[in-house]
Formats: sequence, structure tokens, C-alpha cells
Amino acid sequence: MTKPKFIISTVGISVFLNVLDSSEGGWREKLNKATNDFQLTSELDRKVDELAQRVEAFLRIGDVQRNRRLSAELNGLYAIYQDGLSLGKSDMHYLIATDTALGRKAADVICTFLRENGLKGDVYVPEGLSTADPSTFSKGMKKLIHWCENTIPGIEMPAIELSST
Repeated sequence: MTKPKFIISTVGISVFLNVLDSSEGGWREKLNKATNDFQLTSELDRKVDELAQRVEAFLRIGDVQRNRRLSAELNGLYAIYQDGLSLGKSDMHYLIATDTALGRKAADVICTFLRENGLKGDVYVPEGLSTADPSTFSKGMKKLIHWCENTIPGIEMPAIELSST
């Protein structure tokens, strides 16, 4: 029996971008512009909900190769488990999302899929983490590092000084 793994995956918005078709090019731009927004416009929020439903429908089909193309995060997990997610049922999966509306929604879609497939998963959102500017990113990364020190079994993190420049 192998020792359970503690797996951390960062989450982006590829899961939403990868379900857009060519006729939805304007939405790609809107999503990219909203990457660091804490709140979405009602129009964009409705579109993201629609995209999330589309993603969930594709994921339920169970086509591993399609799922790998849908999500960079799932692509990594499928690689770890050699395309058999059931091999990871004893592992703990943490999805690290930015503290933004899109980051949270993308992580929730992926986490739901993991749980529906019998994996243990959770989402962690470091307060304030976004790529809006270097200072914000640095503060969020410090919170992530602190979380890692307190959460990952057996880890001792070296002292790290993140530059705010």
C-alpha cells in the first residue's frame, strides 16, 4: 500500500476558456479582462455559470483525453495518475485559487468533479491573492506560504522573503 499523497494544484481559468467555441471570441476577451475582478458583472456572471454547466456536462461524459484538454489542472492530475483518477482516492487534493470571482468559480468546478469521482478535494483561497499588481500578489503569496507551513504534513518551509517589486 502506498502512502497517501498531498497534492496541490494552482487553478486558472483555462476550464472556462477551453469550452468557448470560435463564435464566442468576445467572451474570451471579457473573461481575460475579468481575471482579477473580485466581482463579476451580472452579464459575465451568467455567462460563467453557463460555461460551468458546459464544463460539468463534458466532464460527466468521462472522456479522459477531452477532460485533459478542458483543464490544465485536470491534465496534471490525470498525468499523476496515468489517466486513472481512481488511483488517487487515498490522496488529498488542494486546489489553490486566486481571491477573485473567476478563480473561485473555476476551483469550485474542478473540486466538484474530483469529489464526484471519489477523490478528497478542497479549495484554498489565500486572502487577497491575485495578479492585479506585484504588491497584491506578494501579500497573497505570503499567506499561501504560511498556509503551506501549517497544512502540508511534515513540511518545514525555509524563510522566504518575497520582494514587492
